[in-house]
Amino acid sequence: MMTRWERTTTPRAALGGVGLLVVGIAFWVGGGVIGLLAAGLTLVLWYLTAARYAVTFGQVGLATLVPTSAPFVVAAGECGLLVLLIGSLATVGTGGLAGRRILVGVGVIAVTGGGTWLLYLGSGTLWVPTVGLVIALVLASYGLLRYETVVRKTLSETEAADAHTSAAGVRGADT
Repeated sequence: MMTRWERTTTPRAALGGVGLLVVGIAFWVGGGVIGLLAAGLTLVLWYLTAARYAVTFGQVGLATLVPTSAPFVVAAGECGLLVLLIGSLATVGTGGLAGRRILVGVGVIAVTGGGTWLLYLGSGTLWVPTVGLVIALVLASYGLLRYETVVRKTLSETEAADAHTSAAGVRGADT
């Protein structure tokens, strides 16, 4: 777990700060004083816990405080939350690994967001892209589960083979 000093001196702080600023402005414009309180709580959650908790609270806050008659405020808040989430990827791994994770994260967001938007434009109703997004997330989750299962099974078989080989080598040395 990162210390407080590491949280404020990493790229997470820069990207997260920009995202929090945008979310805070969206909360303030959409919710007034209560929106500022929600922005403060989002900041506290981001600073003390994992970014996913701040993003989750931010989603709930945007849905409840910002009126749907202000789509640009909602879009700005959502973009701020995405920047905050992507900023948390900058602290995972080192060197090129962090950059690749950010690129994959942005790519996944672009593909799922773009696909959902195209489904909405094609159907004109909200339930079609909702069902499409849920199906895509279920398939992606199942794919990740299968991938992890195969990798762990492969690793455990490899470890078992290595243990068997080393044990055979030890027995061979004794005889």
